[in-house]
Amino acid sequence: MRKDDTVLKPTEKLLYFPSEAAVTEQEIDRYIKEISNNLVCSSKIKERFLKEFRSDVNEYIQINRVQQFDDVIKHFGTPHKIAEEFIIPDNFKFIQKAINLKKTIIIFSSIVLFSFIVYLVFSYIDGHKSTNGSHIVEIVDGTDVSVEGDF
Repeated sequence: MRKDDTVLKPTEKLLYFPSEAAVTEQEIDRYIKEISNNLVCSSKIKERFLKEFRSDVNEYIQINRVQQFDDVIKHFGTPHKIAEEFIIPDNFKFIQKAINLKKTIIIFSSIVLFSFIVYLVFSYIDGHKSTNGSHIVEIVDGTDVSVEGDF
């Protein structure tokens, strides 16, 4: 359980770092990787942000002589929280474009599927008429006149 006793969301993970020694590059790498996994943006934006963020983390560690990685998490936040705060209008546009593309694909696929089903139904009806023929009965002056054939 986290120190503030809140329940974690499914995508939020706790990172456990050894806290006896000074902060290591492996700890920073794992932290950055978790942030990267939670970010929703283009790879170009993600790469630029993570590069700047790594620089900020290293600067914070050096200036404050941080010995425990918990202090880094307290200062910057959990990977999930950082990714949540990263959603800015430019990233929202990227997400919106992805959603719109998925909607377009779904609508197009639905139209193609519906057209195919209509084609199959009419093909079945036409095939049924061709196989079984058609039969028309006319009544002329009280007498049945049957006409057979394909109409």
